[in-house]
Amino acid sequence: MNSTDAASTRGRSFEVLSDSEFRTFALPRLHMLLAIAAFVRSRPDETFRITRPLLGMVESETAQLEEMLDAYGARRNRRWFVLRELVAAAKSFAIAGYKLLHTEHSGARSHLLAVDDGFLRDTDRVIRYVSRAIRAILTRTIDYVGELGMTAPGQVLDGAIFREDQPRGALAADRPGRHVRSAREAAVHLATSFLELASEAEFLHLADVPEATPLTERVPAHVSEELLRQLEYRFHNMRSRYDTHISDTDVEQLDQDLPVLRAYISVILHLLEIATLFVHFYERHLAKSSANAPLDYVCPVDPRELLDAVFDYAVSHASRCLNTARSVCHRMLQRYAEIGEVDVPVPMYRGFHVRPSTLIAKIVLHYGSEVQMTLLDESYDASRPLGLFRANERLNAVKRRHIADTIADMPVRTTATDGDVLAEVHRIVLQMAERNRIVVYEHPLPLRDLKPHKGELLEQYIVDQITRLLALGKIDIETDITVTFRGDQRVLNDIRCLAENGYGEDRFGNNIPLPPQLSYLRR
Repeated sequence: MNSTDAASTRGRSFEVLSDSEFRTFALPRLHMLLAIAAFVRSRPDETFRITRPLLGMVESETAQLEEMLDAYGARRNRRWFVLRELVAAAKSFAIAGYKLLHTEHSGARSHLLAVDDGFLRDTDRVIRYVSRAIRAILTRTIDYVGELGMTAPGQVLDGAIFREDQPRGALAADRPGRHVRSAREAAVHLATSFLELASEAEFLHLADVPEATPLTERVPAHVSEELLRQLEYRFHNMRSRYDTHISDTDVEQLDQDLPVLRAYISVILHLLEIATLFVHFYERHLAKSSANAPLDYVCPVDPRELLDAVFDYAVSHASRCLNTARSVCHRMLQRYAEIGEVDVPVPMYRGFHVRPSTLIAKIVLHYGSEVQMTLLDESYDASRPLGLFRANERLNAVKRRHIADTIADMPVRTTATDGDVLAEVHRIVLQMAERNRIVVYEHPLPLRDLKPHKGELLEQYIVDQITRLLALGKIDIETDITVTFRGDQRVLNDIRCLAENGYGEDRFGNNIPLPPQLSYLRR
């Protein structure tokens, strides 16, 4: 082609096609989809059920048609926009239906998963919903093609090509597997990675709860296409890593929890894919009406049924599978646990109050391990924040003794007049702060204007006043007390990291950022 021909071609690409020209071009490309649609419409609504051969043909035809319609600007044309919307809807539901059928077949056949009848019943319910939706979309497509002035071809398809008769059983597993050096390393890495990813999926559990929130208000308030797609991508990567490094190896024979976890990863991935497709369709085609759409255009998909499939099926069962798979990971990590000990300082700000205790417990629960904290001669369950709170009773007792011992080593007046008793208390507190023995949280100090009891030594009076300030949280006592955590070394490493970062607080109780290693604690 010479330069003149190229310029001429470029010029023609911007010419406006008439409806008759485009109908002549588009109709042959619609033949197969219209033939499929005619077959589907001829099936009784109450008995029609999608099959993978049918969906594969629908997806293939709609993908080509969608690309063709977009190339010729159908999105911005009032008449052809509707056909483009119907083609996009058929494509989305064909892909979702295919994944649903795969989930149904793999779930029914898998002996690895603890799949209950409720999951299979719900999967069948959503498959039947998708069957009705595809039938409605394809039926409307035939009607709208007629409205565009095109006559559907009289091609009749043999229903045999859409049947899906599957033999029972599976081929013999007779191919030798690869050898992997360490089953423990592979299992621990996979289980830890899954727990990290499960923490990022917390929004699924939250989205599965709000029954009082109308379905149409949950997108994107609780779940959005962006969130689902990001999570879907992460689970897809995890399954790919498994298939690359663990599948077909002797590791799967050495640890039977590995293929179980892989099966859960796969089911969760399929549920996320289905939810993403449905939420994408809702956000793109139902929630926002296009300015280019004809005013009388009504999508043949019921938004409430669609969102019911998202929340009461895909999100709900993905949330349950996540919790069950977490238990599998915890079991694996407990089996491979390396028991160790670590000594760390107590939190600087008010000891084991709410924030540090909660963060420690979250670390322990994240790995599902048993970890004990020992302070002096008492042990505490590190997975229970309320148990760790109790450690403050021992800490405060030690701090009270520390107050008395510190003041005993300081020069204190033996007597003082009524007017300067509080001034002496204030002087001692400031001296202790200068020596880094005490942290003052409130200025001026709320000292109680009480006279010493008759015969009470001034030293004891000062101890009582400072102890009272400690109990009120107005000051804290600096000590070199440490606690010992004993349990799984992976948990201890994160607890040590937390302690090195002030348990998430500075010495005055202000929140400080946690390192990337502990990013799961921020969720």
